[in-house]
Amino acid sequence: MVACFWRSNVGAVSGKLSIREGLSSEEADTGLYWKYEVFIRKQMSRIDSTFGTNGPFYAMRRSLA
Repeated sequence: MVACFWRSNVGAVSGKLSIREGLSSEEADTGLYWKYEVFIRKQMSRIDSTFGTNGPFYAMRRSLA
């Protein structure tokens, strides 16, 4: 994670949540939702924005805290 901060335009870094393929429709829906969520976050990062991070850990540039 720390290596991602070598770029001065990176403000926050988080782990990547991986959803396994499920056997039930509920599990499949969760995986589909998460793929959509990741897509939205990638699009927001293209305009230097984000609405949050996920996972058990993330890091933020101190100057932004």
